[in-house]
Amino acid sequence: MRGRTLLRVAAWAAATALGMALSWFGVHSVLSADASGDAPQAIPVTAPTPSPTLAPPTSTTTRSSSPPPPTSSTTRTTTFTPPPVTSSSAAGDVRAYQLTGGRVVLELGATSAKLVSATPAEGWQVQAWQADGWLRVDFSRDGTTSSCFVTWNGHPPSVQTT
Repeated sequence: MRGRTLLRVAAWAAATALGMALSWFGVHSVLSADASGDAPQAIPVTAPTPSPTLAPPTSTTTRSSSPPPPTSSTTRTTTFTPPPVTSSSAAGDVRAYQLTGGRVVLELGATSAKLVSATPAEGWQVQAWQADGWLRVDFSRDGTTSSCFVTWNGHPPSVQTT
């Protein structure tokens, strides 16, 4: 009787070890392939520095009506986007975009774009990513996200805010 129990425990241990080894090799191969690919890299977001070439942010309190209530608890499309504050530099146009969760400043060239700064509003968090041909900035708080997407893959930079 004792020999059968020992045999069952040994069989269970061997099957468990084999299952764990196969799982590890499967996960390892997926992660290795993903790590060696062109995955987007998070980019550091720095606090903006005062610049005499940038105008002050556009106030959104002068709107005659309030925005409609969100259709989803996680994402809301902005129905009103203030015109960007524009300034010219040697490298390209510097534009500021005011989103619900903060302010994004971009340098837009003829064939590329660069994140200058992303400043979250009080209580909001910011995350940014950049890869070849695009960048994204998200401001998030309590399950709500406002985003700025910039694409320039084969065309001049295009900015969309949600």
